[in-house]
Amino acid sequence: SSTLGTGSTFQLKLPKKVTTLPIQPPRPTETEAVPDTAPLEEALALEPKQYTILLVEDNNDMRNFVGSLLLPHYHLLTAANGREGLELLAANASKINLIVSDVMMPEMDGFEMMRQIKQNPQWRLLPMMMLTARAAEQDKLTALTIGVDDYLIKPFSVPELMARVQNLLINYNQRLLFHQTETPANPNTEDTLPVLSEADQEWLKTVETYLQERLDQPFDNASLAQTFNKSKRQFERQLKKTTGLTPAKFIKEIRLQTARQHLEQGTFASATEVAYAVGFASLGTFSKAYSKRFGKNPSAYWR
Repeated sequence: SSTLGTGSTFQLKLPKKVTTLPIQPPRPTETEAVPDTAPLEEALALEPKQYTILLVEDNNDMRNFVGSLLLPHYHLLTAANGREGLELLAANASKINLIVSDVMMPEMDGFEMMRQIKQNPQWRLLPMMMLTARAAEQDKLTALTIGVDDYLIKPFSVPELMARVQNLLINYNQRLLFHQTETPANPNTEDTLPVLSEADQEWLKTVETYLQERLDQPFDNASLAQTFNKSKRQFERQLKKTTGLTPAKFIKEIRLQTARQHLEQGTFASATEVAYAVGFASLGTFSKAYSKRFGKNPSAYWR
């Protein structure tokens, strides 16, 4: 209703609809980028619910929502804060394959829980993804500093969550396979988890820094190995041990992670500029790889 010179009143009515779990992912619109998840599912080649995810989230609604998305595909353990998360991890360390955690929680926040996990050599290689608020830039920096494998900005889409989870599990599965085939079995221990030493971490950090400073250049495995005073086979083995990735896949991961930082920070004016800056030969190749890795098309950052 409106009165000239006085103002207008608008009334909006929304119908109430009761829903039940599990919540089905919404169908994407025609203009929404649909990530190519088929290669991911094929790469996993797992029986249903072979992986177990620990979800740490204090908000009941968010915990139920994320849980409803993961539960059809994975076993799920849930905790309401970091302290409960550590207790569940201690009791189920050999079963848990991925940790998804919020940042702000009572008793113990996500950062402190992650720090304690990374300080434990037996848990250090467990992949971890942190849920962070869109405006909390410092949260993302802190997460990466303490060794979190990935972060997801709220609000996030269903394809984003599922793509990130699948990629982290694929890499972790590759590390486990390497550990099982390359490490002699120890009959005196029941531990089946690979251990990442401080030296391994420092070496990996050095390799990452070297690559990030030269992303606009092509890389040759042999020359790259020589740079770090290793044979090609030694370099490939150590990289596989620490990341679960071959050199080619690891370089691609560094390119994509750096691209994500540029896109989120608005460093460049277009996705094409980002693609070339991180070493992709074409926008099409970059967009396909980025969508598959992060569940989001690069062009979405300019909408």
